[in-house]
Amino acid sequence: MFFSKKKPPAAYDPAVQRPALRCSICTGEQVAGFVHPDGHFEDVQLIRTPQELAAFRTRYGIPPETVIEKNLLNKERPMPTAPEEMTLKVIAHIHTAFPTKFGIPRQSGLVDSLRGEVIFTPEYRSADAVRGLEDFSHIWLVWQFSGAVRDSWSPTVRPPRLGGNTRMGVFATRSPFRPNPLGLSSVKLEGIEMRPEVGPVLLVRGADLMDGTPIYDIKPYIPYADCHPDAAEGFTGQTRRHLLEVSCPEELWAAVPQADRDALRGVLANDPRPVPTQHRPCAGLRHGVRAGLEGTLL
Repeated sequence: MFFSKKKPPAAYDPAVQRPALRCSICTGEQVAGFVHPDGHFEDVQLIRTPQELAAFRTRYGIPPETVIEKNLLNKERPMPTAPEEMTLKVIAHIHTAFPTKFGIPRQSGLVDSLRGEVIFTPEYRSADAVRGLEDFSHIWLVWQFSGAVRDSWSPTVRPPRLGGNTRMGVFATRSPFRPNPLGLSSVKLEGIEMRPEVGPVLLVRGADLMDGTPIYDIKPYIPYADCHPDAAEGFTGQTRRHLLEVSCPEELWAAVPQADRDALRGVLANDPRPVPTQHRPCAGLRHGVRAGLEGTLL
C-alpha cells in the first residue's frame, strides 16, 4: 500500500483545516485527510470507492456543499528555486594544434583529420568517470570560449559567413560573444588511453577548439536523439562550406610531417582567411601555408 493509515485527528475544524484528497500520480491511490494552515497534509483514510469517501464526510461532519479539493502528491511542498548564478567546474582541457584562433575550423567535424587530446584536471582523473564511454563513437564537449570572455554582451552579432555586415540575434548564431561564453562541439572519439601521470586521456578527432580550452562537461553523442537529418538550417543554408583547391609546391609539403598533411590540407581547404579576403583567391593563402609549416595550424 502506498500510504499508511494514521490515527484520525480528534476533530475537524473547518476554520483552520481544509478537507482534501491526495492522489498518487504513479498508482492513482487516493487518501482523504486535512490540509493544515502551514500546508502540511494529514492523511486520515484510504479512499477506494465513492462509499468510503461518503463515510469520510459523515465521520467528520463535512457538509455536502463543501468541496473536497483534489491535490497531486506533494503539491503543497514548495518547489525548489534554482539560483540565478552558478559556478561551473573545469573538468578537463583539450590540447590541439591551434595556439591561437587563426585556422580553427568554424565548426566541429569539418576537418576530421585534426587530432586532439582531452586531459582531465586532477580532481576528475578517475577511470570510473569514463567507464562505458569507449562504446560510443562520438562525444559532445561543453566548453568555454576562453578567448572571448567579456563583461558585457550584445543581443545581435555579425556572423562572419554573412560578410560581417548583417546582424542576427546572438541566440540564432554560434558567435563566441554570448551572455555565457559556452561552446558545444561534437567530436569523434578515437579511443581512451590510461596514462599514469594524468589518468584517462580522450583521443578525439575533428575538434574546433583552441589549445588549452577549458572543458566543462562531456556527454556521449546518441544518434537516435541527437541526429535530425530533416532539421531546418536557417541562414546557414546560404553559407554552406565551400572548399578551396589546395595546391602547394612539393618542397613546402616536404617540411610538413606526413601524419599532419591531411589535417593541414583540410584546414586550408576550409579557407581560414578572414571573410573580407575570402573573395580574393590568393590573399592570405601564403600566410596560411606558412603558418601551417611553422606549426601554428598542426
